[in-house]
Amino acid sequence: MNLQSHNRGSSRTHYSRWYTVFIFIAVIILFTLFRSFWLQIFYDVSTPFVFVKNSISSSFGNLTSGFQSSQFLAEQNSELKQDIDHLNTALLSMQALETENTSLSKMVGNLSAGSPRKTVIAQVLFAPPSSPYDTLIIQAGVKDAIAVGNPVFADDGTPIGTIAEVDGAFSKVSLYSSPGTSLSVIVGKEHLDASAIGEGSGNFSMKIPVADAPSVGDAVYMPQFQPTALGAVSKVSFAPSDSFATVLFSFPTNIFTLSYVTIDTSITITNTYAASAN
Repeated sequence: MNLQSHNRGSSRTHYSRWYTVFIFIAVIILFTLFRSFWLQIFYDVSTPFVFVKNSISSSFGNLTSGFQSSQFLAEQNSELKQDIDHLNTALLSMQALETENTSLSKMVGNLSAGSPRKTVIAQVLFAPPSSPYDTLIIQAGVKDAIAVGNPVFADDGTPIGTIAEVDGAFSKVSLYSSPGTSLSVIVGKEHLDASAIGEGSGNFSMKIPVADAPSVGDAVYMPQFQPTALGAVSKVSFAPSDSFATVLFSFPTNIFTLSYVTIDTSITITNTYAASAN
């Protein structure tokens, strides 16, 4: 009985081996006979995966290319900005030279139009607010025959102050508008005599009887420099019960932007003094 069971098991194993060989041979024959069919199936199945792979590679390549392009554009923009900054600096320098030439031309023209005077043109090194208390520091001194009391004029001919201190090559100008400084002036068409008090930063105030109060726009002169005006009345204020009107005026030129001034070395100014406290 055991022998019969053993024979059956051997037969089954033998048949299984032949069955496997048969299947393998059949698969080879089928693949050989229908090779195009199987390749088409493989192609159809694998194509989506290949497409996804290529898409990912292409996207990554585009991203890298885009990043490189952005970096290139950023570098180009930086270079262009530097070029623009250089051009702006050059333009500002040209504008400064043009302003300086215009200022000097005006000063030469004013000197030519006026009476013969011994004048010196000096560069302003420091002006308010860099210099204190309405003063200028100019590049002219003893070597240029500058003396204390010499009058100083802006580029438009406006008298703006006097020499207060003199050094070898530099001088300090005290502006007429220095706080507390008083000077004799003539106001308006009626040539009213008055005292102008410096209020700082190119500004002045006057106390004038209400009955004689000037109008806004009336010129204010220093007697020795007529017809060049020191300024023009900008405000007149008083209450009905006031005896005196407060009159305000300012230099017609901006003392904060002065580049050059002229100094008349032939005369000295003596009609300015410190205003007494009330």
